[in-house]
Amino acid sequence: MSARRPIPLWIPLPFLLLSGGCYCLVAEVDTLTCDRTAGVCRVTRTQPLGATTQSFAVEDLMGAELGSGWKPGGTGKPSKGTRVLLLTKQESIPFMSYTTELGRAEMDDQVAAVRRFVASPTTPRLEIRRDNRASSLLIAAIPFGFPLAAVLGLNRLWRRFVPGAVSEGQPDEQVTPPIHPV
Repeated sequence: MSARRPIPLWIPLPFLLLSGGCYCLVAEVDTLTCDRTAGVCRVTRTQPLGATTQSFAVEDLMGAELGSGWKPGGTGKPSKGTRVLLLTKQESIPFMSYTTELGRAEMDDQVAAVRRFVASPTTPRLEIRRDNRASSLLIAAIPFGFPLAAVLGLNRLWRRFVPGAVSEGQPDEQVTPPIHPV
């Protein structure tokens, strides 16, 4: 008869659901496509639960810059991160829905590409893309990884220090009797 485990293995299940929710909220692929022959620019934001597209005329695109966003919750304080803002005649359109302190060189390249496209009326097409799905997987792994590691670690310690705490279906370890001097 084996001893009960201190923590059931199903405990990490809610954390798995939480990490999936984190991924769905954070993962995003942003694409800007401008086509001079069609006269349209499209900003497409694709997330695991859907996509949104915003269109405007190519003639309205004035350039791009790095700008900050605002912290959630209506605090009125700017975030520390930056994001690419597309400058049009009417408004600034965020290329990404989030701000970040990562990938600054990539964002600088994207701003430069938009500026080159605006400055060169003979360039027929512009397409820039930002994909944060890989980094989102790392963020989503945090709510699941810690409880999973704790459960597995505690169960391992339990089997090591509690006699008879061997998983079912596994043979008990052979215990060598003590050696008595003659």
